[in-house]
Amino acid sequence: MKDKDTPQDLAQALQKYDCAETAKEQRGLLPEIERLLRQQRPDGAPDGGSLEAALEAPLDAALNHSAENNEGIPDYPALALRLARLPDVREALNKAPPRLQALAAWKGKPLPEPVITRDGYGPVLSRGEVCILSGEGGLGKSFLSLGLALKAARGGGEYCGLKVADGPACMFAYEDSGARLSHRAESMEAPEQVPERIALLDSPPPLFVADSRNRGIAKPSHAWGAIWQQVRELKPALVVIDPVSAALEGASVTEGGPVRAFIQALQSEAAAARCGALLVAHPNKTGRKALEANSGDAIAGSATWWDAARSVLALSSDGNDGYKLECIKNNYGRTWRDKGPDNSREKAIALAERIADGEYAGLTAANAGDNPWRNALPAQ
Repeated sequence: MKDKDTPQDLAQALQKYDCAETAKEQRGLLPEIERLLRQQRPDGAPDGGSLEAALEAPLDAALNHSAENNEGIPDYPALALRLARLPDVREALNKAPPRLQALAAWKGKPLPEPVITRDGYGPVLSRGEVCILSGEGGLGKSFLSLGLALKAARGGGEYCGLKVADGPACMFAYEDSGARLSHRAESMEAPEQVPERIALLDSPPPLFVADSRNRGIAKPSHAWGAIWQQVRELKPALVVIDPVSAALEGASVTEGGPVRAFIQALQSEAAAARCGALLVAHPNKTGRKALEANSGDAIAGSATWWDAARSVLALSSDGNDGYKLECIKNNYGRTWRDKGPDNSREKAIALAERIADGEYAGLTAANAGDNPWRNALPAQ
């Protein structure tokens, strides 16, 4: 036996588990997986313990289960999925022999459940996927994302022309304090109606950090595992990261490698938690022109943000006193945006500021034929 196992050994064991055809075969692999997992401790991990740092809470939880306890068995597929998405193990998986499967193996498998949709256009964001909300500063992106989270936590329904699924919501607020978000929520809802099913990570630590030894490489931060363990326990429909650029520390958002690694790891965690991830971002300096160009410039930084996201929403001014929400990329549904020289709102969702008790209270859908700009409209 080798003196020290490597991440590739762990990756291959997890791959065998994933490809096992019966529960009996999976149970037979658990002792070996447990042994390999225990080897990935700081004193034994070849990379100084990044696996342990990234998965400290879920790893300990999985190892504390007895192999004879049936409740412990489902932990390993999710654990394998998360491990397989980490940079160290993903690199090892790339070296492991791939296994071809017939397309028929996926016949009858359900598609991910939508979290945000628009009637007639299909899903905008589904569970296990990532959507980016982009727009210039000061337009109300944070209010819009908070409103979507509040709607989910209150049982779902329509908000700003979008349909939101029922479920708890989680906010990673990098720029606004808990007190500020609580005040915003109370201005958008009656104070007694602010739902308890919305959770906040106040002043969150970075989710991804630059690898000090390898330029252009980023990996999960030490807090990653513990944070996502709490998210899985919450079982949210929607997770909001605002702004997403602040979630990466020391890693350039203009480099494709760190951005792709972050999005892939985020998709993995969203799939394990069965939630959709909404990332709030800014466009490049070209601003509205970038949004109109329908390109990666719609999101500040690397074009990989655009490529890796399954959909991109764009919030912008309508040139008057209102706003419009467009879907400028949608891999699994239809896009919608203004068309023609008359700047028709036929496809874009027209939005207006909502004023409650003399205070700005976010955005609301504008009714066709009305002149609702800056009027006090009823809460949705």
